[in-house]
Amino acid sequence: MKLPITIAAVIVVLAAACGELSEAEEHNNRGFDLAEGERWQEAIAEYDRAIELDPEFAAAYNNRGIAHFELGNVEQAIADHSKALELDPDYALAYYNRGYVRLQEGDLERALSDLDQAIELKPDFAAAYATRGFAHREAGNTGRAIADLGKAIELDSGLEEELHPALDNLKNQ
Repeated sequence: MKLPITIAAVIVVLAAACGELSEAEEHNNRGFDLAEGERWQEAIAEYDRAIELDPEFAAAYNNRGIAHFELGNVEQAIADHSKALELDPDYALAYYNRGYVRLQEGDLERALSDLDQAIELKPDFAAAYATRGFAHREAGNTGRAIADLGKAIELDSGLEEELHPALDNLKNQ
């Protein structure tokens, strides 16, 4: 499961439709477009410029964290997601992304804490339930894993094909 950047895409499209983007937002959007093409280094350069122009731009830190993670720069990814949360403590997507990185690094306790927070802030966040389900599976919490994967499918039926095998496997343990 890759980090979801589709939420950011909606924000980019809506802001562009209004025609009122700041220079920092324009650089963030360019970075986002580059990230969609997996041009991570170039994306980071655009996010860097966005942050230089607007040091309070939480989304640019969050997006740069995704790019750093994709390049294997885990510490920088966590630092960027943490900075985004320092700037915007209610940023569910940044909690999700930091939780995802922590899960990939085997830091289950802190991954679960971040994913819990993402879900608390955005109760319909299907990807957060799915990822928390995988974290619970890794932690040996089978019942919680089943519940979260089921909730993710309930919230987004498009995840069923991806999650159903894991869910069946857990139910058969």
